[in-house]
Amino acid sequence: MSFAGPCALTEQLAKMARSQSEGSRTALELLERTAAGKAGEIVGDSTRLGLASGGALENRDFLHPSARACALRQLGETGLADAELFLTAFRQADVGTDSGNQVWPSAQIGLRNIRLLRIQDPQLKVEFLERTLTEPHDADSDADLKIWAANQLCDRGALESLAVTRTVFLNLWSGRPGEVEAEFCETRIRVMHRDSDPVKAIATVLSVDSEARLLEWAVARLTSMHLQAADVALDRFADTISKLPGGSPTRQRLGRFKQQIERTRVTGAR
Repeated sequence: MSFAGPCALTEQLAKMARSQSEGSRTALELLERTAAGKAGEIVGDSTRLGLASGGALENRDFLHPSARACALRQLGETGLADAELFLTAFRQADVGTDSGNQVWPSAQIGLRNIRLLRIQDPQLKVEFLERTLTEPHDADSDADLKIWAANQLCDRGALESLAVTRTVFLNLWSGRPGEVEAEFCETRIRVMHRDSDPVKAIATVLSVDSEARLLEWAVARLTSMHLQAADVALDRFADTISKLPGGSPTRQRLGRFKQQIERTRVTGAR
């Protein structure tokens, strides 16, 4: 079963919640109910907000731990004080049935993320993330929190944190898998140091010669920025793909990125 739809809708709700528009309070409440596993109590609110999926929040898929995990992480993306209160009050007893252990780690990541957003000084952000890597956590959320914090440092280009992130990846995945994650982290850090402007730095990856995983990262990062400059870079890359010879291996390989960019434009995710 795919939960891409429910997760996309929780992202829409988060965007609306932080917009300070007329429906922002309702959007936040819908996110909180979904996170709490109470999506079944929602009657018509998603339709009233004019969301693309209409009354989809009443669908049973939104009671699944995967959808709840997405809602908890999206609460952490809002940066809102009320969302922080919800995440702070969320307890393991509120998780319910979750055989895949998705809900509780997502709640802990959402809480750390919202606190990270409150920090203005870039160096203090790095210190916060490094503390998350080294301080003790409960057994159910420890690995997920460390992966989240390490990836945040990689994506921010925290060169000074390279040694600690490498240690974390090698401890979490022994042997070659750990090496692969550590190398991917270092690659992202090096990319972020290509330009002082994060959009320009990441846009250097948008090349037909780039490795697929790095392209996935770049497209996702630029999409999440919700900036005009990032959108321009993505559209330029999609146009580059369109101009490749039809049926060529390169165009076939990159076609999914063009589709992804065009899809986010249509759905308004950007």
